[in-house]
Amino acid sequence: MTDPINGIAAPAETEQESGHAFGTFNGVFLPSILTMLGAIMFLRVNYVTGTGGIAGALLILVAGVSIVLATALSISAISTNTPVKSGGVYFLISRTLGPGFGGSIGITLFFAQGISIPFNILGFAEAVCTDYPVLAPYYFYLSLGTGIVLLLVTFSGADFAMKFQFGIFIALLLGILTMYLGSALHFSPASFASNFKG
Repeated sequence: MTDPINGIAAPAETEQESGHAFGTFNGVFLPSILTMLGAIMFLRVNYVTGTGGIAGALLILVAGVSIVLATALSISAISTNTPVKSGGVYFLISRTLGPGFGGSIGITLFFAQGISIPFNILGFAEAVCTDYPVLAPYYFYLSLGTGIVLLLVTFSGADFAMKFQFGIFIALLLGILTMYLGSALHFSPASFASNFKG
């Protein structure tokens, strides 16, 4: 095709890229923040704080955040210098560390992600049964039903899965907000001071 003004041949259009373009918020931020706000935070932070005290829990939190920050900065440095294709994290690992070492880490990553799914399903069922003790006898069926719902969401397509994860994100935000609101309404300086060191 020729430009009618300059008479220069316009560059041929590149073939349309396949896949979805979810952007930074839906494609990166939401999956990352939902991974961090998982079963460990909602079910085990109270145990860690009660055992190690507020100071110990904050120390563990700072150590965890520093590890996550170092990882995030490393991935940012790699992804800004390398075009990231399908495969996401596995693509980055295999291209950075080579097929041998990167492949073995990629397989470990695959199993870790696979194990995290039933782990979070069981954590969700435990939280529901803790809040509603009448459902405790149905723990297995609740876990199984949650897994089936997630399976249906997975096979319904990436667009629906993104909308579904946004709903989960809103629910988590409301849960965290009510936690802080309850803490503010029932804050006791004496309890804070006695629990600071454990």
